[in-house]
Amino acid sequence: MASTDGSGDAHGELANLAWIEALGALDPADRARLAAHLRDGCPACLDALRGGNDVVAKLAHLFAPAEPSTALRARIERASARRAPSEGAAARRAPRRVRIASAASWVALGVAAVLGYAGWRQAALLRDELSSARAEQAGARTALAQAETRAEALERDRAELSELLVAVGAREARGIALASETGAGARAFVTGERVVLLVHDLASAPPERTYQLWAIEGGVPRSAGVFDTDAEGRARFRAKLTAAIRDDAVLAVTLEPAGGVPQPTGPIVLAQR
Repeated sequence: MASTDGSGDAHGELANLAWIEALGALDPADRARLAAHLRDGCPACLDALRGGNDVVAKLAHLFAPAEPSTALRARIERASARRAPSEGAAARRAPRRVRIASAASWVALGVAAVLGYAGWRQAALLRDELSSARAEQAGARTALAQAETRAEALERDRAELSELLVAVGAREARGIALASETGAGARAFVTGERVVLLVHDLASAPPERTYQLWAIEGGVPRSAGVFDTDAEGRARFRAKLTAAIRDDAVLAVTLEPAGGVPQPTGPIVLAQR
């Protein structure tokens, strides 16, 4: 019987046998030798056996067993039946150290596979985290841009309302009411050459058409600009003419081609009452 004192070539062989036992590849004689050696409490061989078991456990998670197909099973059985007796005898006569080396190489490949899979998995996780971080960063940039756009719109609206309040509340401002037969209405506030028009319930102009405000003085119309209403039929329109609007001026709104015209051509949709 080989030495079991934990030293020499025999012990090195037993340590390899411990690794191979984890794979279930030992023949009965080698298994009995290893069992007797382990009963003596060799710590090195016990560690080798535990290490082999750990590798096999990790490999079991990576590679699920698969049953061969019926056709493949039949081919394997036919090939086994045709093996020459000399091949089987040569295999039985193969030195134990060769078998041990082959099994140890298989274990080494298993370890490399485990480590390779772990590295690949870690890299994949890092790539996923990087992709998520980039997506979050892009989303944050988009949200910031949208917030800035809303803030700018609110600031413009606040400034416009402030100007409207100043114009409407001016002591010298004249209030003028406009109306239509359809129920739409407006109120204008005139101060010098400036006019503010607040419209309600006036449907949006048709395609390629616009509303145009006029100040008619002595029968002669002066354009105060073009505007359109929103989806709720409202508009807040401000204009500044080249000269002050006379106190006897009459205000009117007509429907004109897009961009406006020098003189009114379309129907009157709002007229001063």
